[in-house]
Formats: sequence, C-alpha cells, structure tokens
Amino acid sequence: SGTDRGHMCPAAINKCKGEKEMEECFYFSNMAPQYHSLNAGDWETLERFTRKTAIQKDSIHVWAGNIGESKKIGKVSVPSQCWKVIHILHTKEYKAYLFNNDLSKPDGIENNEVTVHHIEQLTGFKFL
Repeated sequence: SGTDRGHMCPAAINKCKGEKEMEECFYFSNMAPQYHSLNAGDWETLERFTRKTAIQKDSIHVWAGNIGESKKIGKVSVPSQCWKVIHILHTKEYKAYLFNNDLSKPDGIENNEVTVHHIEQLTGFKFL
C-alpha cells in the first residue's frame, strides 16, 4: 500500500500495562495509514517526547487523530494530516502538533507545532 500502520497510542506505552492492553494496541481502531517518512520520523520523535514528558512530569493527557483524505487504498482512507494534542497536567501546559502525511522528509516536531486552537478549528474538538 505504500504506508505503515501508524499507531495513535504507541505500542511502547502499553508494554507496562499488560498483555491485553498490548494486544489491543494493534487493533485497526488504534491505527491510521501513515507514510513511513512520518511514522518513523517526526511522529516517532513525538511519541518519544510524549513518553519522556509523562515520566518527567508525572501525568499527561494525549489526544491524537487524523484529518482529510489524500487517497484511498481499497476502502481505507489515507489521511492527509495527522495531529496530536498533549496536556501536561503538572504545568497546565498544552502542546499541539500537526503533520502532513506525505513523503516529505522529517523536519522536526518543533516545526510542526501549532496552537491548540488550530487543532480545535480543524477537528471541531474542544481541548481548552
């Protein structure tokens, strides 16, 4: 298909929870088609940043999703963009990221940081 099965909730986070949670992490409801350059690039960097922040700051909330459709593979839509919002409870800080899901090379998560309001406008969700 030309895409990876990109996790919304990464498998590494579920390693400590238990066998059932780890197995459920691989359900398609937790995955989206992502081009390898995103999945193994900036998306993975953001996953590592999220884990590190959770360990350092104790508790975080994370929302992730996809928007748009760049193409279809059979009946499966390949999203044109992938997003993530992180709420760091300890500092009451929100961070939001928006990535193009395409073949472009990783350019760093800081270059893909947007406002939470921007993600709210794109998705219709309210985080603040």
